[in-house]
Amino acid sequence: MEDIIEFAKDMGTYVITTNHNLDHTPSKAECIATAKELEDMGSDIIKIITKPSSKLDVVELLETTIIIAEHIANVPICTISIGEKGGLSRICGEFFGSCMTYGVNRKKSAPGQPNIEDLSNLLKLIHKNIEA
Repeated sequence: MEDIIEFAKDMGTYVITTNHNLDHTPSKAECIATAKELEDMGSDIIKIITKPSSKLDVVELLETTIIIAEHIANVPICTISIGEKGGLSRICGEFFGSCMTYGVNRKKSAPGQPNIEDLSNLLKLIHKNIEA
């Protein structure tokens, strides 16, 4: 993997390394360890995707995002909690340190992905009324 990352960087490409856990939401310690591992690989952006089994899992991921973004990572981080339970993380993640989110134009590529137009309008409304 490091060879691919090095090649991409040599070509002037930014590298997003990602970890998808589609079974559950790992502990804070596991997510932090994953973020460190992805950054150590040479990532320009770290992406961690989890599947919550409860609303508390979503809160846990957002709290972990703050810790990673403010105290651990030296590169931007994106965290998303997928599925219907995790939808809020797609909307408010940036307020916890997540650098981006995903929406869909036509066909969903992940559970809980909002329509891009709806997501854009919602984020514009939030940005108009709340400071990030």
